Amino acid sequence: MTRLATIATAWLALVLVLFSVSAEAGPAIDPRQMSGIPRVDPQLQAGAITVRVLDGGFEKPASGIEVTLEITRPDGTKQTANATTDLQGRATFGGLEAAIGGSAIAKATVGGEVMSTQPIPLAAEAGSRVMLVTGAGAGGGGATGGAGASAGHGRAGESDIPTSGVPFALEGSPPGRLIVGTFDLTERKPIARVEITLEIVAPDGKRSEKKGTTDESGRVEFAGLTPPEVPAGSKLKASGVLPGGLERVSQAFEMDPRVGQALLLTRGDIPARPRPSKRTELPGPRVLPALPQGTVRVRVVDGDDQAVANHPVEVIKRDSAGTEARFPGTIGGAGTADVLVDVSSDALYQVRVVYGGGPYTSGFFQVDKRGGIGVDVRVFPTTADYSMVRSVVTFEVDGLENDVARVLQLHDVMVTGDKAFWPEGGLKLEPAAGAKSVSVPPFGASFLEHTDGAPFATLAEPLPPGSVIRMALVYAVEHDGSADIDLVLPFDVAETSVAVGPDQTLEASGAKRTEHESPTPGKILHVLGQRARGAKLRFAVGGLPVRDPLLQRIALFAAIAMAFAGIAAMIMRPRVDRRAALIQRRDQLFTMLDAIPIAETARRARVIAALDRVWRQLDSGGGVIPAKPSGRPPAGGA
Repeated sequence: MTRLATIATAWLALVLVLFSVSAEAGPAIDPRQMSGIPRVDPQLQAGAITVRVLDGGFEKPASGIEVTLEITRPDGTKQTANATTDLQGRATFGGLEAAIGGSAIAKATVGGEVMSTQPIPLAAEAGSRVMLVTGAGAGGGGATGGAGASAGHGRAGESDIPTSGVPFALEGSPPGRLIVGTFDLTERKPIARVEITLEIVAPDGKRSEKKGTTDESGRVEFAGLTPPEVPAGSKLKASGVLPGGLERVSQAFEMDPRVGQALLLTRGDIPARPRPSKRTELPGPRVLPALPQGTVRVRVVDGDDQAVANHPVEVIKRDSAGTEARFPGTIGGAGTADVLVDVSSDALYQVRVVYGGGPYTSGFFQVDKRGGIGVDVRVFPTTADYSMVRSVVTFEVDGLENDVARVLQLHDVMVTGDKAFWPEGGLKLEPAAGAKSVSVPPFGASFLEHTDGAPFATLAEPLPPGSVIRMALVYAVEHDGSADIDLVLPFDVAETSVAVGPDQTLEASGAKRTEHESPTPGKILHVLGQRARGAKLRFAVGGLPVRDPLLQRIALFAAIAMAFAGIAAMIMRPRVDRRAALIQRRDQLFTMLDAIPIAETARRARVIAALDRVWRQLDSGGGVIPAKPSGRPPAGGA
């Protein structure tokens, strides 16, 4: 799963622990609380779903279990697929590309317990993972078949993570009950013994208060908050002072007369995961047969699917020689711009729109088709506010030859609100100190530009809101068996993780091993907690292979021997025949003399003088002087 999805799931699990009737105190995450909740995973290709079946916990994978996937396509048609879990309890379904835009429900039976998931969206961006865990109906929060199962924190079917201080409905709780929870998200545990004040303002302005103290599970309950005890329409507000003097106050709200409610007051806020976007998915570049060849019809829409009018656009042409040409246009009253371009079969074209100060581009396309090309581009207003950006960062370090380690640095970034993130002056994504051979892997390059040899990558396009965006760097660092990673974080980080192999060690302040699934099989994720933007992150991964010192000495002696051999070869090589060189020089001068017109007496005189010097040197050597192949008489006799 993506690390942002991991954090969101962990937070949801804490919420479920707090507000379930059979909740237990403590920070441990019970996999039953994540049962049935799907998580998008960019490591899986679109059209793939992995279902992990556990018999109560991570330590008991259920192998040999048949999992049924009920698939609903976008047009409403249905199909069924089956797969059997492997030794790790995983059943993998692939080849579902035709159902993208629809959803699926996974079902399995273990020990007579029938389990099913929430609807799993089949997204165009990536595949999904989901767990089915026995016993979730009794103590978990998943969508299993057991009684009392819950789909989320609120009413059935909801799965959004509650924001600190914002109340939500608590299904199964009687009207008039309010549960207030206090959590330290940095430590991932409830905060006990916090005094909570509940202020009640009646419609006539009369004020009253109720007080309570959170127990060891970080919860306190207020009852009797409906008429006649509390008048209808009363405004309530909960507040408390968390450790460190941090005051948290909820928003003002009214009690739901149909069901109980709950709210969280947290330390180390992580904003709520945005609701899934209801924006329509824009089609890619496509042929429009009704348009003449060489016409690009551009449509620009905003985040609400509304057409952007009276706005400049341009089509950029890049041919095989690297030459670039630009063709401008303007969106008209019909909401489109028809841009005429030169047609070349060896060129690629791209639409570019500058909106809100940020550049937006389409995918590449060609125009040598029968007809014109239709292209849609979505734009957003932009913000440079870093507080709207949250991220998680994951590292993998692997040893290579010659005491060099390869580092994979993954940033999963989410922009909250309804504006795209585009900082003034741009943004550099930088590697750890001392990094060499920096590159951007294809799976992390969608929003990054990198110039060969540059020690960083830059943000190429605004980061759109409401989506998890993966950016990545790969680079090399030298090590002596332990690679030191030291870098400054570009965003606020909700979680930092390091994937550690079975033969590796990790030295990092506050590092904790976690059961979260690693992006690389066989490695274990360790979490290092939250970090603020601009903070330094330092850790070291040991257990990396180093060269044998004996081999290093042998290589050194071999290099010295080769150097001596080269010097000896230079000393012993045959001397160049001076007479042959003079004859070659004489012939070159004769050729030059032949090419100079007779009228240019000064130039001819200079060449003749040089010939005379060469001839005299040859003559002083004795013997017969060979004639120039042309039979030209000696220059000295002129």
